[in-house]
Amino acid sequence: MGSRQKARVKDNGKTTIQDLVKSIVDMLWSYDSVKRVVNNNYVVLSAMVRNTIKSLGINADNFDYESFMDNFDVHELDTNDKSTFIDSLSKLLGKFIVNKVDNNAELLMEMAPSMIESRLREIIDYLRKNPQDSETVEYANELLKQLSQFDRKLATKYGMELHAILNPKPEPKPMAIEKPKVEPKARARVIELSLSLWLMLTVS
Repeated sequence: MGSRQKARVKDNGKTTIQDLVKSIVDMLWSYDSVKRVVNNNYVVLSAMVRNTIKSLGINADNFDYESFMDNFDVHELDTNDKSTFIDSLSKLLGKFIVNKVDNNAELLMEMAPSMIESRLREIIDYLRKNPQDSETVEYANELLKQLSQFDRKLATKYGMELHAILNPKPEPKPMAIEKPKVEPKARARVIELSLSLWLMLTVS
């Protein structure tokens, strides 16, 4: 397996699934978004992780724990509610089952740019309506760094798009339109002169 080693969480020299569960739970517990979805209940989170691991058939010998810890991204978890959290956690953990990681390592490397780009598009679309979300902006910048390692030109394109969203150009002020001066009509002037002449003749 080279540098990729199977996770072997040991207690007194024996591999235990309990330690694997506890290690993952402790890591997840460090995120406020995860705490909120379980109402700050560590026991509930432990049960959810344990049941998810069991349903996937994961054990301490077939799970690439080191790779999971190195590549974990809390944004891949949907913390909208418990149901979406469990579904997203299952998908995330499933990526690091040893057989999948070993047999498809090259495929994953090929898919990485498109996966990053897809996630980046979602983040940029979100930022169009929420440009003040500094945490998401930071995440977008991190994705840009990752994408630049695979496709610098594409990363530059999205970088410019992100910059435009965060630094919008002020809209030009509408130009004031001057109303044309209206000259008094000649007829009104003639009537005025005729009236003056009539008064003079009448007085005389």
